[in-house]
Order: sequence, then structure tokens, then C-alpha cells
Amino acid sequence: MLYDLTCGDVSEWEVAPRFDELLAGTGIEHVRADLTAVDTAARTISIKGAEGKQTLAYDNLILSLGSQPVSPPAKGVLSYRTLDDALFLRFKLRALLASGAPLVRVVVVGASYSGIELASNLAKTLGPRRGLVTLVGRGDKLLQVGALGNQQAAAQALERAGVEVILGKDVELEGPSRAKLTPAGSLSDGFAEFVDADLVIWCAGSARAKMASDLKLAVAMDGRVATTSSLAVRDTEGVFAIGDMACCEPLGDSTANAQNAQVAVQQAEYAAYNVWASRNGKAPMPYRYLKAGEMLAFGPTDASV
Repeated sequence: MLYDLTCGDVSEWEVAPRFDELLAGTGIEHVRADLTAVDTAARTISIKGAEGKQTLAYDNLILSLGSQPVSPPAKGVLSYRTLDDALFLRFKLRALLASGAPLVRVVVVGASYSGIELASNLAKTLGPRRGLVTLVGRGDKLLQVGALGNQQAAAQALERAGVEVILGKDVELEGPSRAKLTPAGSLSDGFAEFVDADLVIWCAGSARAKMASDLKLAVAMDGRVATTSSLAVRDTEGVFAIGDMACCEPLGDSTANAQNAQVAVQQAEYAAYNVWASRNGKAPMPYRYLKAGEMLAFGPTDASV
């Protein structure tokens, strides 16, 4: 829903309600702080927040540190991942439109879910008379890991919205408003082309959270925290890991270990049950992923499921 917020279709509270509102009446204490260390022997975590450094004890610990975006390779290029990113982009777009510029030129880098949804929503919001949106991807097709039906729906939606799609290109940014495009994997600049823009928005890729590798926990082949079938961290008593930072080793390289919301939501349910089971002498339940389909939102009244 970040796209809806950027384009003015929803309010901030609809996208990111406050924790004190979400947790009211649940008995859950919310502490806003950064995790700095985990001591699995002492069963404590160290955090640092507005109240300074604190140490919290735990019986069971569930780690869900997520992932972090691949940083844009040029200063001034906008990333698009957080609530602040969405609000800042909305501010920039409104400023450009208010400036009287005859045409707002936007380049979106990354032709997967977030890049496709952002490009189509921006194009519809700006309209053909005020905006020119270009989507650039490294692969030879849109939505490389998506379902075939959604790949086709994405191509049709982008065409309807008037988005220019350029695929099979590596992107090198020469500042906040100029992108150099070369054939993917090419070592030569002889085939380079350039795209100028008022805004370049980076939606290309994510990496495991850096903190995950600093915790001195078991690591899987892909660098994420390694868990057993019950989502317990391997060789670590009382600690579970879920979401983008975790790899359930018994399931290998499968959609059950994908870095997306569907996986994280389902893992949360299994982890919660297995914490309860460990406290009550019950057998843990092995994590099993149920693919529930995927959805793309191309605008307020346009989507694919």
C-alpha cells in the first residue's frame, strides 16, 4: 500500500497504524529500540533506544529482522522501501508538479513486484500529459520469479498505463537524474544508452539484514540464519527465526524459503505455536508452506491475482 500512499489514494494511518493502537488491550509490551546483541548462553538480548542501553531476559526469543534494500549506487537516487520513502517521494512529486514543469520524467529501476506496482501507479497518477514513466529491469522479462499469469497481466497493465519498459539492461547511475543503460552482463560501454529523468527511484533487490550475520548464530548456505523444520535456530536452545532473515534448511531452495510476506505470515503462526509447545511439553509442528497465490496492484481499480 506504499504506492497508494505516494499517489494520495490512502491516508498514512491506513498503511502504517501505530503499535500502541494495534497492541492496545493485548498485554503485549512494545519497546522501540535497536537490537545490538544476543547472548544465547545467558538468554538475554541487548538493545539501545531512547532510554539508553538495556538488557532484556528471555525464555524464548523469536528473531524477525527482515532484510534490507540494496542501496542505490548514486547519491540522490531515491530508494523505495519504507513509509518514509513513500512520503518523501510523494513530497518530491508534488513539488515537481507544482513547479509548472510541462512533463515529469520518472525512471523506476527494478522490474519485479515493487518496481512494476510503483511504475504503473505513478503513471496513472501523473497521467500521459504530465508524466513519462520508464521501468528498467536487468532480466529478459518482467517479474522473473512470478506466476506466468501475473507476468502477462503486468505487461498489459504497464502498456495500458503508458509505462515505457526497457529490459535486459544493467543500470549505472550517473547522478540523481541520469541513468546509463548497457546490455546485461556486457563489459563494453559501446552499446550504452542514456535516460534522463527528474526522479530516479531504486527498487532493485534486497539483501539479508546485516545484523543477522553479526549475531553469531548458525548460518545457512545462502547466508541467512539457519533453522530446523520447526523454525528453531539450529544448535541454539530457545531461539526461533522467521521471515526474510531465516532459511528453513530442510526445505532447501524452495518457495517455502522465499523472502516475501506470505512466507513470513505463515512462519509467524508456526513459530508462535512452537514456542507454546516448547513451554508445555508438546511436540513442535514442522513448518509447511501453503502457497496462496500472489497479487499485484496496478492502481486503485486495477489488479491481478
